[in-house]
Amino acid sequence: VRDKVEARDNVLGEMLERDSSDDDIVTELYKRAYARPPSDDELRTIMRFIASELQAGRERRRALEHILWAVLNSREFLLNH
Repeated sequence: VRDKVEARDNVLGEMLERDSSDDDIVTELYKRAYARPPSDDELRTIMRFIASELQAGRERRRALEHILWAVLNSREFLLNH
C-alpha cells in the first residue's frame, strides 16, 4: 500500500499534475474513499496540517500523501470497503 500511496502516477500525482488546490485534492480523496466530501471541520483540520507541514519545510506532495494514508487507514474507509 505504501508503494501505491507514494507512486508518482497515482490519483494524487494526477491531481498534482493538474495543479489542483489542496482543498480540491482533499475533497476528491474524500469523495473517492468515503463517497462524501469532507465536513468543514475535517477540511479545516487537514488544511492546518498541510500548512504546518509546509511551514516545517516538508514537501506538499508528502503532506498530501500523509492525508491519503490516513484516509486509507481510517475506520470509515475500512467499513465502506
